[in-house]
Amino acid sequence: MRKVVGVVVLGLVAVACVPKKYAVPKPSAPTARPFESGPSVALVDAVQDGPMYRVQIQADITRDVMPTDDLAIVVSVDDHEVGRYPIVGKFERGPTRIKQEIELPLGDYEIDYQYQGVKFAGMPFRLAQVPVWGGHVGLQLRAHPGTRVSLREKKLWVGRWWANDGPPQAWIVEWVRDGQVMTTTSGREEVGIPPRAQGLVGGAYATFRDERVVPNTIWTYGEEYPLPDVVVQTPGAWAARVVHGGSAPVAVVFTVQPGGNLLELANRNIASAGWQPSWSKRLDALSLSVTEVDRITEKMPHISSTQPFDDGDGRTDAPEPAIRVSTAAVRALFRSKELAEAWHDYLALNTNTLYAQPAALSKTAKKSEAPGAKQEAARRTKLRQLRSQIEQLIKTNGGPWRPDEHPHS
Repeated sequence: MRKVVGVVVLGLVAVACVPKKYAVPKPSAPTARPFESGPSVALVDAVQDGPMYRVQIQADITRDVMPTDDLAIVVSVDDHEVGRYPIVGKFERGPTRIKQEIELPLGDYEIDYQYQGVKFAGMPFRLAQVPVWGGHVGLQLRAHPGTRVSLREKKLWVGRWWANDGPPQAWIVEWVRDGQVMTTTSGREEVGIPPRAQGLVGGAYATFRDERVVPNTIWTYGEEYPLPDVVVQTPGAWAARVVHGGSAPVAVVFTVQPGGNLLELANRNIASAGWQPSWSKRLDALSLSVTEVDRITEKMPHISSTQPFDDGDGRTDAPEPAIRVSTAAVRALFRSKELAEAWHDYLALNTNTLYAQPAALSKTAKKSEAPGAKQEAARRTKLRQLRSQIEQLIKTNGGPWRPDEHPHS
């Protein structure tokens, strides 16, 4: 997104946070940098009509800030400044938050302080319309460095959307210098879909019946990978070949210079690096050749979308077997209200409660004639019908994600 962004300034608000039972912090010296962390941003409201969306930019100042301090929040797109908002405020017995509302369209943004001509980075963010549970689309703000590398922090970030619709995703990265693979790292994401059908189905069922737009989604933005020491310490042209279980394989290219600096080093100072330049500029994520993709993906686990990954429902005496959770089932639940309702009914009906009580039977009565026997037979018939319906709905709705189902930003 490269178009010029229009902004509407709605006003400044200063909010003081005063601890009641603790010593009141003293402001920083009048000559000190007037902040300890970078600027931040938040949605004003999760439900907004576009194409312009209200967000609130925020600055926590640690001393009085005057116009002569030359402090401003700068919002930019691809290093092109689209908004500058001077900060002036009085320190009120604690880090004092200065707020200002602005309007932005969907897209990727940098947010920084510019203080006496020097840039101090806040966390970049993306505004997007994201499909959420319940069949809705919600406005979301995702903070992430984007696709870049840091030698100081020993991290590679890749900024893109991926579907967290199964067990924790595995990943592998080949670190290539001047065309030669120097080392390989691998791991897996920390979280995935909870492996219990009861909670998953109950949650999907509730969101489809709720008119509100919930923030919960299977769509995740951004990946993070540790940078090996050999990369940090060895000058040369490097490529990180990244294969992630939820995303297309890509390569990120950068250059390590003698002395341990990046050729692509950005001019922003980063809080996590002691307010020193740390991040590269935004880097492109390049496609890999088919040969490279095939060779690297051979090292990855190959799991069918229909393979169950749940731990069952914990019941062994229910009338019918549990319907297992697979990636295809998760995708179908995310898409289909009919499936959520049918599976919810199946779980509610498939209990080990018996309609007929043995103590109520006469000595001469047959089991088939017992009170509740007809109800039990009807229940089993209904369960089998529901199971067939659920399996068909999963088959119909459990395919790969289409491009038009991805978040839009």
